[in-house]
Amino acid sequence: MVLYWMVWVAVRIWYFGILRVRLEGVGHLPRRGGYVLCSNHISWQDPMLLGAAMPKQVHFMAKAEAFASPVGGLILRVVGAFPVRRHTADRGAIRRALGLLHTGKPVVVFPEGTRSRDGRLGQAEPGAALLALWSGSDVVPVGISGRYRPGQLRIRVGAPFRLEHNGRASAQDLQRMAQEEIMGAVRKLVSDGRDRARIAPGPA
Repeated sequence: MVLYWMVWVAVRIWYFGILRVRLEGVGHLPRRGGYVLCSNHISWQDPMLLGAAMPKQVHFMAKAEAFASPVGGLILRVVGAFPVRRHTADRGAIRRALGLLHTGKPVVVFPEGTRSRDGRLGQAEPGAALLALWSGSDVVPVGISGRYRPGQLRIRVGAPFRLEHNGRASAQDLQRMAQEEIMGAVRKLVSDGRDRARIAPGPA
């Protein structure tokens, strides 16, 4: 825990002191309990940026491949990340995320599952909706827009909301909620009115 906050301070100084990232809407974050923080994904730096932006420790679902390196895997675990096998029903990762949410810890999910390469929001996968619905946690939408350059990056935190469904949600229901409700809320935070996120294309 001490190591996490040491890293948090250093990363926060970098992004909010040197890169002068604008952070808006942080007052929307629930003060108590776990929540599913859902953001668009524009750069490999997004997890570090979001972690530094949050006033309490958050946990991340990160692609399993990123843990292949012993050093990289150690760093990811220090900052609260845990592996998930993408494009599969990774039950172990789902159980881990649900356990964190049930004990009041926030979990960060990138619903698109991968970084945007062309400046557009991608199709959401159902995982974020599944976690929010099964845990009964709030969804907190976040939009990252701009470039990872001094004074050019902005984070907007939206109002939390709950997913509602009568009965057992099917895979199609989860997909619809992820795309229409979760990504719809994220889109409002990053859209410039032309159905395009204001981001820098590519793996910046």
